[in-house]
Amino acid sequence: MTELETQLLRIIEEQQQQLLQQQAQLQRQQKTLDTVQTKIIETLSAQSKTIESDQKSLQQAQKSLATIQKQFHELERSTASYTEQINGKVREMSQITANNEEVLERISTVQNSVSSQVVKAQQNLLETSEILKKISSR
Repeated sequence: MTELETQLLRIIEEQQQQLLQQQAQLQRQQKTLDTVQTKIIETLSAQSKTIESDQKSLQQAQKSLATIQKQFHELERSTASYTEQINGKVREMSQITANNEEVLERISTVQNSVSSQVVKAQQNLLETSEILKKISSR
């Protein structure tokens, strides 16, 4: 073998060695990339599950809110009905109170009249008593 062939052989061996080193480095980088890719996929999967869970929770919260709103509207209707009934009773009580006041005025008028008649009757009795005393003293 000539000197040139030996040098060429050495250059080829060095290049092969470099290629093997580059190939090993590429394999390590590929493993690193595979690991990173796996971690990214796992993270995305976990995030996806979290989002799905959050969506389910949100749907449950929306259902609960809809139920609460429905109950609130029913309560509003019931309250309005009770308020109307109470207002009706208040009007009735006001009418009864007005009627009672009217009756009390009549009773008071009758009492005054009776009282006046009693005073007159007492006066008449006194006068009658005086007359009877005069008659009996004669």
